[in-house]
This record gives sequence, C-alpha cells and structure tokens, in this order.
Amino acid sequence: MTTAENYLMLPDGRRLCYTEYGDPNGRPGFGQTDFVEGITTVENWPNDIVALADFLRIDKFAVFAPSGGGPFALSCAWKIPDCEAVFIKGAGHFWIF
Repeated sequence: MTTAENYLMLPDGRRLCYTEYGDPNGRPGFGQTDFVEGITTVENWPNDIVALADFLRIDKFAVFAPSGGGPFALSCAWKIPDCEAVFIKGAGHFWIF
C-alpha cells in the first residue's frame, strides 16, 4: 500500500491536509489539517470538502462517516446539494441520507 500526504491551501488561508492510501482511485484522508477557532467547525466542514473535491476535480462524491463523524456527514448533507449520498455508521447500524 502506498501513501501520499498532500496539502491544499483553502480560500481562507488554512491548509487542509489529505492523504491518499492504496488505489489512486480511492481518496480517503484526514489528519494534519490546520485548526482555527471559529472557522474549523462542523458547520464549515462542507466548505473544506467542496474545496478539496474541486481541487481534486471530483464532480460527484458520497460521504461516509464512521463513529463520531456523523455530525460532519450530516453537515455535508445539509450544505452540499450535489453530494450523492451520506452514509453514517454507528454501533452496528447504517443510516443513509
């Protein structure tokens, strides 16, 4: 498995870190993204996701949120009308929006 850590400069000046693992057609990542109080929020999370998708030239995507990622995925469902689907995994159950 290969990994590559990359950074994207967001329009507000923060760096968003994303990592690609294994197959270059898959794009999971999270980790070293800059945190700025008042900007790095669940409500603003979809702005970062859209900036990353635009940068990677991904037109259609879905959001998968295991465990504590549910609020972030729901925020994407709320603010990204073009998001194909949101999958939330918690305690043995899947919720699909």
